[in-house]
Amino acid sequence: MKFNLILVALLLLALPIGVSAQTNNIRIPFAFIASDTSFTSGEYTVSTVTGHLKLAPEGVNQGVYLPCNWNGTVKADGKTTLVFEKLGDTYVLREYRAGEKGTSLSVPLSKRHAAWAKGYYAKARQPEYVLISTEM
Repeated sequence: MKFNLILVALLLLALPIGVSAQTNNIRIPFAFIASDTSFTSGEYTVSTVTGHLKLAPEGVNQGVYLPCNWNGTVKADGKTTLVFEKLGDTYVLREYRAGEKGTSLSVPLSKRHAAWAKGYYAKARQPEYVLISTEM
């Protein structure tokens, strides 16, 4: 029984590492917030690095590393998809879906942005969801 628990724990730890090899270019047509960082519209290189989502303007090596949480599995459709919540006029990156691997990572909000979003929801407003995808 103890061996099975250790095996399951090791498998769960290995899952996010399996996503780390993917790098894709994606065009985001609007300014957005991710974690505690503001981004402009444009072309971005998106990749995962052990528990973080890296966003870098296309052609730039350095980027912003966003903390992520394992979010489960998604349909393995061969597309990289970024899921945004549209709160009023503000777009917030909430999820990264790696369709090649069938995995999903959520991007948590910073405390400041989480309080702002909570205020938005408290006014009985519903966010829109915007998906930006690219073929792999």
